[in-house]
Amino acid sequence: MYTHENFAADVTRSFEFLESEYGMRREPLHAAGPGAWIVYANIDVKVVVESEIGGSCGVTVVNLRHVKRDPLERSEFDLEEIVALTSP
Repeated sequence: MYTHENFAADVTRSFEFLESEYGMRREPLHAAGPGAWIVYANIDVKVVVESEIGGSCGVTVVNLRHVKRDPLERSEFDLEEIVALTSP
């Protein structure tokens, strides 16, 4: 059975580049029921990697320096949205 600890180990291994190449710090694993997430952050950006045991996995990127001048402006995007914008 895949556990929150397995998820944490996989994320730490796969997203290590955020620490080494972008100077982000990794917060400890957060878990609540079937859900778990790990946050990486620096002064400009926060990356949240989340999983639901037996369910989905997602990555969200948040621009921490974004100032909302319009209530409809967004500062948070999930990986699917980013890929959709960059793929032909």
